Amino acid sequence: MYNVVCSVKRSVIVVKIFRQKGFCIVILALLLCFLLPSCHTIHISTPYSEYAAYVAAKEALESSENAEETGEESISDETEAEIPEVISEPIAFSGGELLGTVPFSVPETEDGITLRISLWETGEHVDLIETAIERYEAGHPGIEIIPEYVDYSGYWGNITADVGGGNLADIIEMDHAHISQFADRGLLSDFTRYISGLYGYSLPIGLKVDVMQYDRDLLEELGIDFPEQFSLDSFVEIGRKIYEKSGVKTATSLSIDLLESISTYRGNNIYNEIRSGETESAEIYFGIVKTVAENPFFTYSEKNTWNMFTDTVNMNPSYGTFSFSEMDFYSLFSVTSSSKHPEAAMDFIVYLISSDDLASLFRFKFGVPVFRDIRNLQLTDDEKLQLDYVFSLGNGISFYPSPAGNSEVARVLSSYSSLVRDGSMTPAEAAAAFTEDSYDILLRAESAV
Repeated sequence: MYNVVCSVKRSVIVVKIFRQKGFCIVILALLLCFLLPSCHTIHISTPYSEYAAYVAAKEALESSENAEETGEESISDETEAEIPEVISEPIAFSGGELLGTVPFSVPETEDGITLRISLWETGEHVDLIETAIERYEAGHPGIEIIPEYVDYSGYWGNITADVGGGNLADIIEMDHAHISQFADRGLLSDFTRYISGLYGYSLPIGLKVDVMQYDRDLLEELGIDFPEQFSLDSFVEIGRKIYEKSGVKTATSLSIDLLESISTYRGNNIYNEIRSGETESAEIYFGIVKTVAENPFFTYSEKNTWNMFTDTVNMNPSYGTFSFSEMDFYSLFSVTSSSKHPEAAMDFIVYLISSDDLASLFRFKFGVPVFRDIRNLQLTDDEKLQLDYVFSLGNGISFYPSPAGNSEVARVLSSYSSLVRDGSMTPAEAAAAFTEDSYDILLRAESAV
């Protein structure tokens, strides 16, 4: 069984694997222990049990078929009979009741309650949020909710301005890179004030997996096989072959997210590596930067390339998919400590992420639902594909919110990447300098709290 220790100021997603009658039962738990003096847990394990049983049983059946071809011992008839027939039926996920309820009722005041919510949603998501707000207001006539949308590229600058001007909304949409920073500064409310047994500062609306997709048809046309064991060397090799045969370039994604992924893949956390003076993950990252700079078939654009970087919410079903074994929350929602109506704000968050009333409206548009009951939905092939990739990660998934100072660390990473690209520094030199500078940044950021 895979174990992850939840340390102070960290949030970890744990997938535990139990072997029973030849197949796995997957139990998913979210350990929400953001910035707490000890590790508290809220389990979100039951929503996926039926689908997990199906996936595990399907794998067992496929293993049996392979065993028959090789002459090995196959699955028993008894076990095969237990394989649930759910792939074409509605799959049951329930978890909304695990949130509990908010002890809140609208006060009988003349003016009622007005809540502001800051969001970065665009396009279809705006319509979905607007409809959800209309439904909530219809059931809560004493509450008016005012959404404020800012594109993600300018979102955090706008939030920072709101903080400085004392104009922070009651609810803000969060991502994992900012939770620690805002909670450290006392800008977020701890949920334990509103729901007994619930600890943390943000709640997720859905889960996603970061993936790289590739044009299967192009590779087949060129007679190139996508490697089973993917590595930097194989990535370079396949990119070179495709470019030589077709002139099509290879997209790259170089950022702090890639560095975090490298560290996670190695079983570490990059910010812990920085604090301890370790440079291995950073050196691997700068090695990739150097390799990309040295090969003309790499591009930072995803236009006219054979591959693209996306997530399970937005992937193209016709493309092949490679998972980075990174699970993330699609978005999270927090109540600000400056809200004059925190109970009402919390009540709306609970409605937004767990109400069955929104199941058929939201479906999987915000990732795989965490709390929402979708047992009455007939899942589409695309939605099943999302679920498949969530479960394809197996038994080793970790999620760490980035600490205060991570934005400045990202800028330092970009600066040293430029020096590696122009040959001014080697990957090893850049890794050492980056780690030293980032350590100072994190130390200052933590001391300022």
